[in-house]
Amino acid sequence: MIRFNRSVGITLSDTLIFLYCFSFAVRFISNLGLLISSLFFMGIGLFVLFYDCVVYYESSKQIAVFCFMDFVCLLNAIINGNGTHYEAILLCVYQALGILLFFDKNKLLLFWKLLAVIMMIIIVRIFTLERVLVSDLQYSIIISRLVGGNSVSIIAIFTCSIYLLYCRYYGHRIVYFPFVVSLIIAIYIGGNGGILCTALFLIGICFFDRSLKHVLKIRVLFAIVLSFFLLLCFGLGSRVLSFVSDDNSRLWIWIHYLDCATTSFKDFVFGGNIRDVPFLVEMKNMHNTFINFHFRYGLIPFVFYVFALIRCGIVYFKRKDYLMLLILSITIIRSMTDEACFGFLPLWVFMFLDTNERTIKKKKLTLTKMNEEN
Repeated sequence: MIRFNRSVGITLSDTLIFLYCFSFAVRFISNLGLLISSLFFMGIGLFVLFYDCVVYYESSKQIAVFCFMDFVCLLNAIINGNGTHYEAILLCVYQALGILLFFDKNKLLLFWKLLAVIMMIIIVRIFTLERVLVSDLQYSIIISRLVGGNSVSIIAIFTCSIYLLYCRYYGHRIVYFPFVVSLIIAIYIGGNGGILCTALFLIGICFFDRSLKHVLKIRVLFAIVLSFFLLLCFGLGSRVLSFVSDDNSRLWIWIHYLDCATTSFKDFVFGGNIRDVPFLVEMKNMHNTFINFHFRYGLIPFVFYVFALIRCGIVYFKRKDYLMLLILSITIIRSMTDEACFGFLPLWVFMFLDTNERTIKKKKLTLTKMNEEN
């Protein structure tokens, strides 16, 4: 287990972490002007990226990969005319956080505490706001202009993932309370993807937690699986089927976007033209993070991020680093039915750097041994 010493005093990176969380809260859970809150969030995030480039210049090649990909995203967003070029700038912001947390892992605890405060504010709003009808199939709770019921589970999984990273690098025992709270919130709100992923997260933690005794682990897993099975029997299963098969469902959106993306070579390479599908024009969201990569930024970023995540999964599996593999799997599954870059891209960048750094170190060690032998 890797351990890190906690830094003493307030540093510039502490201030940047605080400002990032504050601007995140202003943008995503407040009802301030969308333009002002977005510019504030972008400004803080771009300054964090500048800080990353200056302080961690020794890893500038890895950071340059993301900057180049962001440039490709922005270029494709302008070419395809889908009106998402500002989303390409936000990619820099999300990536900057992942870079900062990876190279300064001492800040994981501070960041988790700040995210926990944001989650507490969200929980208060959840239990004080009334449910509204968001579709023919579902009532939900609208937290702000950008965060509805589905997005809450993404923020909850993001918070739990940061907590797991903290426990992993500091060697702390995992407490189940954040995961149980996340599952309760997802069930209360009623998001299908949120319920599934928070339940799988809790089951996975129970399974991989070595501190649990074997008999207790079996009992906990049995209780969770039984509860989830009863939940499926009493209505969630039929809701999921309706959620997938009805008109204007996720599946309907994906099929129609696939038609748009394969109309011409330009649409396939730079992002699908959705102008002939009014519902997609109104949504501007394919409700799938990876399909959104293609829609907003084109084929190259889509392929890059998909293969980067596959590579991370292979590396963690070979390392038998099942905790990181669990985080990766849950975030990917949750990303399949909603746009989740604002929560999961920092985690994916963290994992990309983690797997890439060790590969580089292994290659350098191999080259050193070969030179010594010669």
